[in-house]
Amino acid sequence: TTDRPYRAALGTDHAATELARMAGTQFDPEVVKVFLPLIDRLPALSTS
Repeated sequence: TTDRPYRAALGTDHAATELARMAGTQFDPEVVKVFLPLIDRLPALSTS
């Protein structure tokens, strides 16, 4: 995630936890189920 004016960027683990927690309410549970196993394979994004 990225920094926001009101908080620092979230770590990948925290972001994954939020996705799992909100699956079925804020996020499509099928998309989350497919995405979570792949999250560690994503390259880190540049902040430039």
